[in-house]
Amino acid sequence: MTTAAPFPMTRPGDHAAGPGMVVTIRYNATGETETFVLGRREGEGANMDVYSMASPLGRAVVGALPGEQRLYAIPDERPQLVTVVRVVPYGPRVRRAARRAAGRRFPRGRK
Repeated sequence: MTTAAPFPMTRPGDHAAGPGMVVTIRYNATGETETFVLGRREGEGANMDVYSMASPLGRAVVGALPGEQRLYAIPDERPQLVTVVRVVPYGPRVRRAARRAAGRRFPRGRK
């Protein structure tokens, strides 16, 4: 007899969301995704949003592994369900990828 695991299945190398990690979430209601640096200001140079650990979203996702769902609420709004899609350490590769992606926001010659 098999039973469903009470937690998301993780793969070797999966990271939990924490300070200095790049977290990608999906808003379950809309399907939209968002990627941000959690808790460290060094992400600002990479053209990436930075959420503090004390922010509503930061508090909700801290400790989450890919596949986990969390509820977070902004004052005076309904709670939103988000799924943690990816968590990777912030580092040189992430900074380069973010800069490249930021450069592709506009067609060539139209910045």
